Amino acid sequence: MKKTNGKTSSGNDQKQGQRMLIPLREAAAMLSVSRQTVMNYVNRGQLTCVRPTPTSVFFRPADLEAFVEKHLETRTPLNIAA
Repeated sequence: MKKTNGKTSSGNDQKQGQRMLIPLREAAAMLSVSRQTVMNYVNRGQLTCVRPTPTSVFFRPADLEAFVEKHLETRTPLNIAA
């Protein structure tokens, strides 16, 4: 454990300034979709969420990043000269 400013922390702590949880509204904005669409992803098991209470929904940044990476699509130019 490291000691910083009188506080003890482990090496697995979040990066300074990075939040552990992102609220539903912000996650939807980050993904450029509606809150309902994000909840559809959650209900289909495509995206993991954290529910500290029955009415609140949060997301870990890593889960949002993994969701985006999984849904990346690469297009190649058409071979017109074939």
